[in-house]
Amino acid sequence: MKWQSFYYNFVYGVHLRKPRLIWRMAKNYSRMVFGKTNLLRYVDICVDLKCNLTCQHCFAENFKTGQKDSLSDTEWQDVFEQCHRLGNLALAFTGGEPLLRRDLESLISRTRVNETLIVVCTNGMLITKERARSLYEAGVDVFQISVESMVPEEHNLFRENIHAWKKTMEGIENALEAGIKVAVVPTVSHMNVHSRGFLDILEWAQKKRLMVNLALATPTGSWNARNDILLTEDDIRFINDLVKQYPHVRRDFETNYYQRGCGAAKEKLYVTVFGDVLACPYMHISFGNAREMKLAEIQARMLSVEKLDSYYPLCLVAEDREFIEGPMAKVFDKDEKVIDWKDAFAGPPHAD
Repeated sequence: MKWQSFYYNFVYGVHLRKPRLIWRMAKNYSRMVFGKTNLLRYVDICVDLKCNLTCQHCFAENFKTGQKDSLSDTEWQDVFEQCHRLGNLALAFTGGEPLLRRDLESLISRTRVNETLIVVCTNGMLITKERARSLYEAGVDVFQISVESMVPEEHNLFRENIHAWKKTMEGIENALEAGIKVAVVPTVSHMNVHSRGFLDILEWAQKKRLMVNLALATPTGSWNARNDILLTEDDIRFINDLVKQYPHVRRDFETNYYQRGCGAAKEKLYVTVFGDVLACPYMHISFGNAREMKLAEIQARMLSVEKLDSYYPLCLVAEDREFIEGPMAKVFDKDEKVIDWKDAFAGPPHAD
C-alpha cells in the first residue's frame, strides 16, 4: 500500500519537463526534515470571483463584499515572487471559475513556471481541447476538478446545471489528452459520505489512475453556519479508513511535506482576488493584505495564533467544533464575510 501511495505522490508531484522544480522539491524536503523550518508548499491564488455555476456550497460570494479593487497582474507577480522566496512549490489558480479569465495563461507566465507546480482548480466545464493544450503550453501541470457524484443527476443538482456532469467528464478527458494530470475533488459532507454516488467516484478514479483529494464540508459560504453538513466523528473515522484503503485518495493531511496534521499557515496560504491573505480557503479570517504587508510578516502573524502554530491533528474548519464555534462563528452573522484576525481571536464568539 505504501508504494502505491508513493506512486501517486510521485506522478502528481514530479514533472520531468520541470527539472528545476524537482530540485527545489528535494531541497525543501531536506530543509524541512533536517532543519525543522517552516517552508511554504502550496498557495491558493483566487484570480476571479465570477463563475459559470451556482454550486450549493460556494463561498466566493463571501469575498464580494466591500469596495476593494482586484489585484493587478503586476501586484500578482509580486505575490508570486514572495511565495517563491518563502520556498513555495505550488501555485493553485482558483476562483470562482479561473477559466473564465481569458488571460489566465498570461498571468501564469508571470510566475516562475519552470520552478513551480502550476495547478488550476476548476469545475472542468470549460476545458475544451484547445484550452487544455493552451494551458499545458503555458505550464499547467495539474487540474483539480470538482466531481460531486458519479450519479449525473446528483452532480447536476449540486451544481445547479443540467449539463454539468457531461461537460465536466468531457473536460477531464480533454485535460488528460493534452498531457495535464487530473485530480478529482469531491466535497464530502454528512449528507453524502456514505452515498453510492460519492463512493463510486473513488472506484472510477482508481480505474483511471486519478488522484482523489477530499474536500471536507465546512460551514462557510452558502453553507454558512450550517452544522448539519459537518462530518460526525463516525464519518471522519469512515473517511480515514477510506484513505487507508485507497492509495489514490487523500485528505489535506496526506499532502504535507512529512508531518501529518493541519498545514494551514505552516505550508499553505490563500490569497483572495483583493489581496487578503488567509490561512485556509475556508477560514475567512484575514491576517493582512498583500498590498500592505509582506507575506512573510503575514505568515508570522498566523503562526502566533494557537492551533495554527503547529500541525493540529484535526481540520480546524471541518472537524474542530471548538474552533468552528469560536473564531469561525464570528463571521456567521456578519455582512462582511471576511473578518480581521484581531476580531476573530479576541473576545467571545458571536451572539445567538
